[in-house]
Formats: sequence, structure tokens, C-alpha cells
Amino acid sequence: VAETRLMGAETDIRRLEARYRRGEISKEAYRRLLDEYNRRRDGAKTTIEGVLLRLREEIR
Repeated sequence: VAETRLMGAETDIRRLEARYRRGEISKEAYRRLLDEYNRRRDGAKTTIEGVLLRLREEIR
């Protein structure tokens, strides 16, 4: 689930950057959406890192 959220956020960021370069959205909208997508991406990464840490602890 977290991997899917991570991939989705990264895809959304790429699409957002393309839309901004084409002039489809304002700088303010770009920054707001980029912040939102980065929070989603960071949350997914944190979840994945937590799972990996628990797995490493279990194999010790």
C-alpha cells in the first residue's frame, strides 16, 4: 500500500511539473500542490522505512 502511495505521489509530482512548465497552473497552485504531494511522498517513505526497520530487527 505504501509503495503504491509513493509511486502515485511521484507520478503526480512529474505531472504537476509538466503542467506548470506548460503554463496550465499558477505558481501559487504549483507550490501548494507540490507541498501536498511531497507530504504524501514523505509519509509513504516513512511508512516503508518503518516496515524495513521492523523486518531488520526481526531477523537479528
